[in-house]
Amino acid sequence: MMTHDEIVERFLDGDARGDVPAQLEELLAEHYRDYCPMTPELNAALHRLPPARFERFAERMRDALAYRETQLADSTSADLAEFAPPAVAEAFLENLVRNGRWAIERDDFDGTYQTLSRVCEGALGGGAHTVQLIERALGELAGVDGFATKRAGARLRLLLRRVRFMALRGTERSLELVLPGDDLRWVDRIDDALGRQEPLKGLTPAQRDTLFAAWSALDWDDTLGVAALFERDAAQPAIETRPWAELVAAAGTTSLVRLERGERDGGSLTKLFARPEPLADRIALAEQLAAFASKYPAAGRDAMTALLAALVPQLGGRVALTGALEKVAAELYRKGELDAVADGLEPAQRAAWDKPAAKPKAKSSSRTR
Repeated sequence: MMTHDEIVERFLDGDARGDVPAQLEELLAEHYRDYCPMTPELNAALHRLPPARFERFAERMRDALAYRETQLADSTSADLAEFAPPAVAEAFLENLVRNGRWAIERDDFDGTYQTLSRVCEGALGGGAHTVQLIERALGELAGVDGFATKRAGARLRLLLRRVRFMALRGTERSLELVLPGDDLRWVDRIDDALGRQEPLKGLTPAQRDTLFAAWSALDWDDTLGVAALFERDAAQPAIETRPWAELVAAAGTTSLVRLERGERDGGSLTKLFARPEPLADRIALAEQLAAFASKYPAAGRDAMTALLAALVPQLGGRVALTGALEKVAAELYRKGELDAVADGLEPAQRAAWDKPAAKPKAKSSSRTR
């Protein structure tokens, strides 16, 4: 008797030839009376069967899963939801939405990441059906306050983008889900965009080339991990010689975590702000980065400390900081985080920061007698 893996291998071989032996469908469905996982590739191959054959297989699957439930209740996983009663899909959807809502409301993606990962991993084999369920979940989560503005919302969207892409392995899937997009500033490593479970599996050489070109162009500070994933040389032009406009565009979409890590590991910010461009242009880039970081104080603190440590020596005591850059610099200066570079600050501004910070005025109250 063939094992489940042998049946799947023969099925996929037959699918590649365009000639799947009919008896394999019955054998495959019979194996699902016991626990066997569905894979995205097998799911895609099943959906390429002629409609009548697929419906016969689906009917056998429904019978097999019904039998399994009599032996072990609630044993049907989300990867088989397409062939199971609606309650299986609804349970997956409810679990995904509940944990996603928890992460957004607390702005704490890490606190539920492992749970979300397990929920999604258990549904990967569901293919296009899983993608539809995730899109339903996204529709519900879009109404949660903070979904579009909080860090956790962005990281959740990135997770669900890469899960949808992986669930479609074996199909003619578009690269849109894993190309640089709206949430690029929250990609700390390329894993955040492509995933960790064989993210390049099933891609054509041309698709790999497209992804490599798109992501390596953004790896100006060598912090994305593109070279390791693609096993190619992803070296970019040196920061000291790369065209300034390209650096501004790349740095302006770099995550806060990457900014700090790039400076710590390779001095990327020091090299960037030591460029020969007019000081006003370098300050403008720093102000742009500070304006973004100011929206996420907890996530941006280390990045701004690294940025100011790199920028302030270039000021030479000649230029006072303004806007979001001034605000974050004053806060870090008062906490002693800029002591090593304080001589580069404009003297009058530094003297103002040396004074005790003004306390907020208490609101006056009046009584009516």
